[in-house]
Amino acid sequence: MTTELNRWWSGVSEERYWLEATGRDDVGADLHAPAEDERGKELWSYLMLREPVSGDVVFHYEQSQKAITGFSFVQGDAWEDKVYWGAKGASATSNQVKPYIRDGYRRGLYGFQKLEKPITLSSIRSVEPALMTIRDELSATHGGAIYFPFVPYKGGPLRTAQGYMFKLPLSLVKLLQLPETDFSLTALLNPSPEPGNPTVGPEPTNPFLGSPYRPQDEDKAVSIAAPMAVDPAVVERGLRGHRRTQNQLAEWLSQRGIEPKSPDAKSPDWDIAWKVNGEFFVCEVKSLTDKNEERQLRLGLGQVLRYRQKLGSATTAVLATERAPTDSSWIDLCTSIGVLICWPGSWERVLV
Repeated sequence: MTTELNRWWSGVSEERYWLEATGRDDVGADLHAPAEDERGKELWSYLMLREPVSGDVVFHYEQSQKAITGFSFVQGDAWEDKVYWGAKGASATSNQVKPYIRDGYRRGLYGFQKLEKPITLSSIRSVEPALMTIRDELSATHGGAIYFPFVPYKGGPLRTAQGYMFKLPLSLVKLLQLPETDFSLTALLNPSPEPGNPTVGPEPTNPFLGSPYRPQDEDKAVSIAAPMAVDPAVVERGLRGHRRTQNQLAEWLSQRGIEPKSPDAKSPDWDIAWKVNGEFFVCEVKSLTDKNEERQLRLGLGQVLRYRQKLGSATTAVLATERAPTDSSWIDLCTSIGVLICWPGSWERVLV
C-alpha cells in the first residue's frame, strides 16, 4: 500500500525549504534513506526525501551537535540505491536493530555551506511559543500532517520530531533567522537549475568563490544500477577512487600552503579549487579504469571547460585523474587547449 503525503506546500512558490535530521558524519554529501521501515512499510519521513525539486534548500540538523549547522541545495531527482541504515526510533532501539545494507533512495546535493552561527536546540526552544503558533496555524489551514520538525515531548521542552526528513516552512525559516534563497520566477519554471546557480542571474567574472575544503569520506560509496538516470557527476563523487584522489590533491596543496576550496552555493559545482598569485584554479576529478577511461576523460574535460567559461578569463582549468591516462594523446589534447592534467605522483603539473 502506497503512503500518500499531505503535500500542503504544493503550488506555494516560496515553500522550498526542508530539514534533514541526522547523525551521519558526512553531512551535505547527499540525502539517503531506506525505501521501507523495519516492518516493511513506507514511512513518511523516508518518503519526504523524494519531495524536493532541484534547487530546493535542505538545512541539516546534526543530532550530535543539537543544532542546525549548515545547508545544501538539491540536485536532480531521487534514484534507487542500496543504503547503509540503522533506525534510531524507540521501536528499533528496543529491538536492538543494527545498521545494515538495504534498498533505499538517494538525492544529490551541492553547494554545502556551514552556518557561521549554528541554530542550537536551546535557541529554538527559546522561541517555542512562536514556533508552536506556526505549527498550529499550518495545521488549521491545511489539515492533516504537516511534517513539522520540532515537537514538545511528554510535557517537556521541544525536541526534533522522530524521523529523517521534514518540511521546513518558510515562516519557521524566518523565525529562526536562517538564510533565505531568492527563488526567482525563472528558477521556479526550471525544475533542474544548473549546479551552482540556484537563484539565476548574472554570475560574477573571476569571483574566487568557494568555502573551506570538505574532506571526502573514502569508505562510503554510492552504487547505482542505472548511472545515467542521474547527473553522472553525482554518481562519480560516490566512487572511492574519486574521493581518494580528491583528498590526495587537497592534502598536497595544503602541504604547500595553498588553501583548497570546496564549492559553495554561488559556485559552479567543481570538485576542488584553489588560488595562487591571484589566479583561480578550478578542478574536476575523475576516477579511471581501463574500460571507462575514454568516457570519463570526455566527461571531465567538458565539465572543467564549462567551469572555466563560467568563471572568467583569470581561471585555469584542471583535470585530475586517479592515475595517468593510458592514452597519452589526452595529455596532448589538454595542453593544446590550456587545461592542466595531473594525477597522484604528478601534482606538480598544476604549478606550471
